[in-house]
Amino acid sequence: MRILTRHRIVLIASVALLIAACSSEKALPAPPQLTPATEAQAEAYGEQLLEGLRSCNPEQLTKLFDLNGAATIALRQSALNGRLQKESLSKIQGQASQHLTDLFQCQDKEVAAGFALEGIRNLDGQPAVVISNYLDGALLWQFPVGTNAESAERAVIARDFFDYREGMLITAAMTDYNNLMVGDVYNTATIIEVLGALYESEPSSLERLSKLSKTSRHNRKMQLAELEFRAYLGAEEYKAAREQFYKRFPKHDALHLLAQGALSSAGDGEGALAAIDALDTQIGTIPGLDVLRLRVLEDMDAPQRLLKVAQRVVLSMPDRESSWHWLLGAQKRTQDHAGMLATLKEIGERFDTIWDRTEADNEFFKEFAATPYWEAYHGWMGETFELEAAEAPTKSP
Repeated sequence: MRILTRHRIVLIASVALLIAACSSEKALPAPPQLTPATEAQAEAYGEQLLEGLRSCNPEQLTKLFDLNGAATIALRQSALNGRLQKESLSKIQGQASQHLTDLFQCQDKEVAAGFALEGIRNLDGQPAVVISNYLDGALLWQFPVGTNAESAERAVIARDFFDYREGMLITAAMTDYNNLMVGDVYNTATIIEVLGALYESEPSSLERLSKLSKTSRHNRKMQLAELEFRAYLGAEEYKAAREQFYKRFPKHDALHLLAQGALSSAGDGEGALAAIDALDTQIGTIPGLDVLRLRVLEDMDAPQRLLKVAQRVVLSMPDRESSWHWLLGAQKRTQDHAGMLATLKEIGERFDTIWDRTEADNEFFKEFAATPYWEAYHGWMGETFELEAAEAPTKSP
């Protein structure tokens, strides 16, 4: 799953509509200031946001995240400011709210189930909720939250979020899109197509990019899309593109999340782990980053290091069944059969997931099944679940 798919590109493009015929000369008014939320308010907000993302409830998400306000901030920061009539702004804001679920791609049930609350951290002096999704990739967002002093309800909301994949706030990303459209108004459809091609790693991407104007090619949003594509091509392509990107945008936040994926895919495990460590420092240490470390270590010949991180994961995230599966896999690699027995019992007791005797031929269990621990496991299973081993439901690790 990519951080920006066509769904998200279409969303931002809808927010960034260039209304060439509009002639209002007045700058857009700023949305009401938010008062930073308390720690308790941020924690409650985090739980509500997680529920909204997992259920993919557009009404709930719209109440929690003021995308209309984010769109207004972006428009005020862009070349479009002062060129929009009120009815045009309303149209853009309306489209933004309708597409909020597209922004997080939560219509996909697997994606929705993968959202996790990592905790509360600080972003520019404001409590911020950290949300992750590690399904088929690595997505991390940080939502600074506050209350609207001008609202009678004084509800806790977010009006922006920091996207660690792109190293920028969503309002900054919207601003870049807006300016991209303004810079080449007659080719907006082509620009959107090129962005989509780059983010989806289509082979013709670079050739199509080369046909755009220099202004469009050097726009930060387009440069980030190209960097994402270069990361897909390999470490050397990525490193050269990253160097060029930082020459143009030296103040842009470090792209550690993108770096770990690019370096890991290219076989540079140590480089990927260093990028994850840097990301951990950048955010403020969150347990979920150990999932990324496990993925990297799994591809490296480092079973003891894999086991050490897996043991840390079950301590920090014991309620996630996947944590225990990581530990089980690490114990298999280190041939810790006694440890595997203990972990299989934990998985059974915590999540009612058990494996019957037919799994002895499963490649994962073949070696373990040749030890006395396999019989001990099924003896425990029969006593604990009061059923014959053959009746037990199974789930492959």
